[in-house]
Parts: sequence; C-alpha cells; structure tokens
Amino acid sequence: MIQMLYNFLESFAYIAFAAVGMSVIYGMTGITNMAQGEFLMIGATICCFTVNYLKVPFALAVLMSVAGTAVLGVLIDRLVLKRLYNRPGDSLICTYGVSLALMQIGTIVIGTAAPSISAPFGLVELGSRSYAVYKFFLIGLSLLIFFALYMIFNRSRFGLYARATMQRRDIANSLGINVNKMNILIIVLASALGGLAGAMYAPTISVTGAYGSNFITHAFVAVIIGGANPLVGTFIAAMVLAVVESSMSYMFGAFFGRIGMLVVAIMIIRILPDGFSGLAERLSAKHLIRK
Repeated sequence: MIQMLYNFLESFAYIAFAAVGMSVIYGMTGITNMAQGEFLMIGATICCFTVNYLKVPFALAVLMSVAGTAVLGVLIDRLVLKRLYNRPGDSLICTYGVSLALMQIGTIVIGTAAPSISAPFGLVELGSRSYAVYKFFLIGLSLLIFFALYMIFNRSRFGLYARATMQRRDIANSLGINVNKMNILIIVLASALGGLAGAMYAPTISVTGAYGSNFITHAFVAVIIGGANPLVGTFIAAMVLAVVESSMSYMFGAFFGRIGMLVVAIMIIRILPDGFSGLAERLSAKHLIRK
C-alpha cells in the first residue's frame, strides 16, 4: 500500500508539473502550446549548466531557469503566439513547429546530455523500501503551486482581470481591462512554470534536447480532459490520470500504465466533451440553483 500510494503521488506531481503551465496558456488565451515541453527543456538546461559551470547553488539555478524561460516566453509570444489567440487548431500546428525548432537547437547546444545534477536530501526508509526525499519534496511543491495559483486567480486583482479575460475577452476589453497586457502576463507565468518544472526534474531525468518529450504527452492529455479551467480541471485531471497510470504501472509495467492513461483519457473526452472543468461548472450551477 505504501508503494502504491507513493507511485500515485509521484505520478500526480509529474503530471501536475508537466501540465500546469500548458493549461494556464490554454485556459487564458485558447492556445494549445505544444512547445511547452521545450520550455521545460530550456529550464532544465539552464539549471544544469549554471550549477556545474557557474557553481551556483541549486535553488539559485532554479530561479535563473524561471527567469530565463519567462523572458523566452515573451519573445516567442511577440514573434508567434500573439497571432494565435483563440485558435486552438492553428496554434497546435504552429507551436509544434516551434517545438521541433527548439528541440533541434537544444540538441545542438546540449550535445548528448547536459551535465548531471545530484538530487538533494538523500533517502528515507519506509517499511522495507527506500525512497528519495527529493521526490516527496516535488510532491509537496506541486500541491503548493496549485494553492499559489488558486490564491493568485481568486484573491488578487490580477486574478479577477485574468478570469474576466478568460470568460469574455470582448466584454473585458470594453470594461477597460488591457487584454493584450493580460495575455503577455499569462504567457510569462506559464513560461516561468515550465522553467520551474524543467529545473526541478533535472536531477531525476537525463537532460537532452528531447527532454521535453518526456512531459508533453502527459501535459497534453491532462489539459484536454481538464478543460478550460487551468486550476480545477488540471488538478482533477492530474489526480485521475495519476490513479490510472500508477496502478496500471504497478501491476503491468510502465508501458501499460501509459496505454491505460490514454485509453481512460479517450473515454473521459467521450463522456465529458468539456472536460472536468465543464463538469465542475455544471455541478456548481446546480448547487447555486438549489440554494
């Protein structure tokens, strides 16, 4: 039971880190950003090189990764993404092209693999098994990110403007909200989240030019079944997919775990075309009507 619970939490953190940045962009701008995995790759690369060659502490390297990907996000938004708002199909194709270009650039810069980073904190024994403390740290951090985003989107003026922009862009613009500014800020936030995820997983996964491909399938599936709400939908999607993948992987192996996750995702899309976000909104509306 301890092993299954650990597998579930580890899988949840992995999916959450992979999907949260992509879901924020999709929910706010309607862009299906297939290049989000490469933001993770760039964040991991910055972290690895700064730790090994500049000899900075790991925590500072993570902050540098976040800042670097945020700046890159603004650059790509101005060059590509600003023409693709609310065009999910077109944005999927264009950002896939950006993904391929960044992947090749990453392969040229990194080579066979970036210098490795040792995972901090060591091991802890639970029962008859040893577990990496750093993995528990990642689990806790993934939950903290969701909490922080909840506070940002529901307890701040920025969050109020962001939710208004997400729901009715035209009305938000007519009420004086600078929609273009909100778009840039959302891109910066999503890019920074990608850099954070990439840097945090750099000690656990070999960093190559294809580093982002480790995450993009999980991110895409979670965003699609999660729906437009970047918090509720993504959180529920990560929970459901983590249950399926961790249990299937534990019983039949990692390959069947991923296959099971994709099959369940197809079933959920069939039953809930609007994803878990749509389900949550309908349940909330029914609750308000009953009151």
